[in-house]
Amino acid sequence: MRSLECVNQDPRCLFQNLAICSIFYCFCSDHNLDDELSSRMLKYIKGSMRNWKVQDDRQQLLKILRHVFQCTKCWDCHSTDLGKILDCTVKNYKTAYEHGLFELLSDLAVTPNQTHLYRCAGFQEWVESLPELLCAPTIPATAVGVLAKFACQNNPLFYKSLCQKLPDILNNLCSVIVTGAGNECEGRKNISNILYWVKDWSRDAVTSLSNLLRSENCDNKLASHITDLLASRYVDL
Repeated sequence: MRSLECVNQDPRCLFQNLAICSIFYCFCSDHNLDDELSSRMLKYIKGSMRNWKVQDDRQQLLKILRHVFQCTKCWDCHSTDLGKILDCTVKNYKTAYEHGLFELLSDLAVTPNQTHLYRCAGFQEWVESLPELLCAPTIPATAVGVLAKFACQNNPLFYKSLCQKLPDILNNLCSVIVTGAGNECEGRKNISNILYWVKDWSRDAVTSLSNLLRSENCDNKLASHITDLLASRYVDL
């Protein structure tokens, strides 16, 4: 405490308390879970998530959220409380669109044996909303990679929404900017790779695909890539 750098400026000791919660759940993975202590900590974690945008210790919160969401024992004992925290996490993502929250939710969703997460309505709605990212003017290359994982894993919620959004995705493909990609064409090719996993093409989707391939705005390399990609799917181009 003799160093000014060590003086705690937060009378709530939020960072320290969250660190204690994190350590607690690390131990719980190999030991019996204390229901009373766990319940108190989950209540504290949920309260700490209020006002996410102005929260100084978001990284610490993200760390503890990973622990609790991946703790099977915790889900067995406190599924209701964890469901509320998960819904709160999704709500904060929809408000802040922070990459850390997107990364957390995505990692959980594509991890095998996490079926308990899909019991939460908020998490289901989040998965269903993911294809909308492909309709936006810009999308990070990292997000495209995550959506590709959802597609190849044949996630039923994601797949149904993807098929519904397919005409809009195709109409957006010539103009979307994939930030972090090598170049514009490469980024759009990465999006088009997701089409490989689509087996159910609606008439509107096929029409949008045909219009895309015939469009003057469609790069020849992109059109050729899509044509070769879908050749094995028997899509009438």
